[in-house]
Amino acid sequence: MTKLVQSALFTFTSTHIVQIILRARQNHLVDKFRADNTTLTFDLLNTVHEAWVGYIKIYVHKSLSDGQNLDEEKEELSWPKLSELIGNSEWKRECLKRDEKFEMYFTVAVRVSSNVFSSSSRTCSIESCYSGDSKSSRTATIW
Repeated sequence: MTKLVQSALFTFTSTHIVQIILRARQNHLVDKFRADNTTLTFDLLNTVHEAWVGYIKIYVHKSLSDGQNLDEEKEELSWPKLSELIGNSEWKRECLKRDEKFEMYFTVAVRVSSNVFSSSSRTCSIESCYSGDSKSSRTATIW
């Protein structure tokens, strides 16, 4: 019995150590990304947009029914309709049946969408806060 408890405790502890290491690595990569990207550029917006699309494809898309799936390559066009559906408790309940973390994933995607891609965001839209003539030189300070 003692060896079983020790084995379970070791496995439990090892799993937590791995999770702590992974979280530290994620935090390091986010800090590095922020340090390397101190200005708002089209390249940065494209990188964030690609990450957002990848996120919703992995986490949000799997909880939607077949009739509500986001159009491939047009996710941002389908997004406003889905954002309105979250208020429908029956729709949300069905999505939660497919994935119990759906509401969390959806909330993150909505916040990124509204804070980064809208012109009324705290950071600002690229068109309203750029300096320069060419697309590659349009920048604004962020973070």
